[in-house]
Amino acid sequence: MTKLILSDTIPNIHSLLILKDDNLVYENYFDGTDEKLGKKLGYITHSRDDLHDCRSITKSITSACIGLALQKRID
Repeated sequence: MTKLILSDTIPNIHSLLILKDDNLVYENYFDGTDEKLGKKLGYITHSRDDLHDCRSITKSITSACIGLALQKRID
């Protein structure tokens, strides 16, 4: 997957973290063009300490977490 991201086959990926069995098994940050609220920021070097404009992904993650919490409450 890293090769695909670096070759821009999978565009606009700035970070990838993989968690397995509560352990971080992969963590990588990728340089690339970025924008904040529609304003182009240019080519950016991304790192673990950078804040990132997440937009709609936050809604998806929040929704998934609420769904899991409700499922655990029902079980």
